[in-house]
Amino acid sequence: PFTDGNYPSVVCFHQQRLVLGAPALQPQTWFASRTGNYEDFSKSRPIKDDDSLEFTIASGRIDRIQWAASFGDLIVGTAGSEYKAIGADQGTITPTSLNMREQSYWGSVKLKPLIIGNSILHVQRQGSRVRDLFYSLERDGYAGNDLSIMAAHLFNNYLLKQWEYQQSPGSRVFAVRSDGLMLA
Repeated sequence: PFTDGNYPSVVCFHQQRLVLGAPALQPQTWFASRTGNYEDFSKSRPIKDDDSLEFTIASGRIDRIQWAASFGDLIVGTAGSEYKAIGADQGTITPTSLNMREQSYWGSVKLKPLIIGNSILHVQRQGSRVRDLFYSLERDGYAGNDLSIMAAHLFNNYLLKQWEYQQSPGSRVFAVRSDGLMLA
């Protein structure tokens, strides 16, 4: 699927598959390799559960995939929404059992998400808000909050360009703003 310059720009591993998304000519599409064979994107006839798969998010608008993360479920962030990919009965995704469900409508920038404990942190579509996603039993899906609201003055009029998580010592997120200042 990645010929003639149609290279993916998003990568992660999920359920023993290599997931590649947002190739240049298909910004809303992601591909997953055969189970346990990260370089094999072939399919059998008839289709088997361990075959590679391809999925295009039909959001009704051009909604480029910005990131993907394996977090129990495959979570995919696009410019307009955040989705979870699920299989039959909330289980393993396969070529014949795959559904994408929107979890929030905040949208994301192209900055890798940070998985911290039971949450995924991502930067909201405008590039100046940090949001989390966590599983909510009440919603039977993912919910989130604006984590930058208590220090909005550090984010207003700036974009987050890079960030990383330090688990120990002292559990910190370091982020670089568009003016070069680093936040912790």
